[in-house]
Amino acid sequence: MGWKLIDKDKVLGLLKRDLGEHAYELLKGDKTLINSSMPMEICAVSKELYKVFEQIKKKGIQPLFLGESVCDTKDLKTARLNLQFAYKAANLDLPKAYIKPKGEQLFLYGRDIISDSVLKVEGEVKQKGIILVLNEQGEFLGLGFSRETLLGKGKTTVIRRIIDIGYYLRCER
Repeated sequence: MGWKLIDKDKVLGLLKRDLGEHAYELLKGDKTLINSSMPMEICAVSKELYKVFEQIKKKGIQPLFLGESVCDTKDLKTARLNLQFAYKAANLDLPKAYIKPKGEQLFLYGRDIISDSVLKVEGEVKQKGIILVLNEQGEFLGLGFSRETLLGKGKTTVIRRIIDIGYYLRCER
């Protein structure tokens, strides 16, 4: 396994699918590195950490982990947003949807959210905008794409899941 520098604009292009323009806010000032194992992991590192990495690399040492994991990719055309990085996005000023316990359970099983499951909404919701999904207690569950109207009765899908905290448990099967 080896780490190499990757163009930050290429990474931003991958992240824009899941994070929209917010991707620029999250990767500000960082360098991005990719490892050569499969699936390839893209990590953001500070300029200071990159200097240390360069010194270590000159001595023939390759660290197993480096910086903050951003996403995984197989072909540099599509990427799977990393949950840790999604949690970092949760600190941005994004609209929030609070959902009922049954909706929480389904969301953590990998399902989208229907209008019956939404308790309340905070912030300005945009069509196909990124939205934080929280449970009744305000705990982070994941990210999704929203429709303009979230509240209502019925079985209409109002939030399409991007990533949720149950993702890693489902991957271990």
